[in-house]
Amino acid sequence: MSNYGNHNKDTLKISLSGAHLIYPVLNQFREEFPKTLLSIEELTTNETVGGLLDHSIELGIVFLPIDNPGIDYKFLFNDELIAVTIMTGHYTGIDILSLQELSQLPMVVLNKNYFVRQIMDQAFRQNTLTPDYQAEVNTYQNCLNTLRLTDGVAIVSKSFFESIKMVGLTSDLHVINLTDGLRHQQVAVAYRNDYPLDKITKRLLQLLLETYGH
Repeated sequence: MSNYGNHNKDTLKISLSGAHLIYPVLNQFREEFPKTLLSIEELTTNETVGGLLDHSIELGIVFLPIDNPGIDYKFLFNDELIAVTIMTGHYTGIDILSLQELSQLPMVVLNKNYFVRQIMDQAFRQNTLTPDYQAEVNTYQNCLNTLRLTDGVAIVSKSFFESIKMVGLTSDLHVINLTDGLRHQQVAVAYRNDYPLDKITKRLLQLLLETYGH
């Protein structure tokens, strides 16, 4: 109860569909709340909803849609999925892929628990296509780590790729844009709607909205 309302807290627990989504606000948050430990987990959208409902986390950055009466959310930005391949591989000459063309290439993807993967699976099913999944992993970074040991394409979000590009970690990679319905995905910040956010959580929410253009 000491964390309720506007009291300071020792730890703020959040979950993300990709840790890169919190990076733009970290410095500002640390400056304002140097004594608060920000505990960050990479979870699927469904896991984040569950964590919000059982009070194990206080904010989550997720992919939409969310259909739960206990959860409110605020839209952050439109992300998109891209394919990435290694510069020395067989597919570096490709700049754009249709869903059908993508299904014929060996892919490294997130596992079935992730909303992005579910969107991909649904798109392939709706178009009666059988994707050539070669490996499934639990983070975008592991997608790239696995890709570098194979010759195929990894499916990641553009926001993740741009975040690691800024620190020089993509020089050996080539981006392939996707057409069709896989391209655009909505990202939002979610929280419980049955009790007020405390001062620190509310400020982190505000920083996220300001950073992503709201």
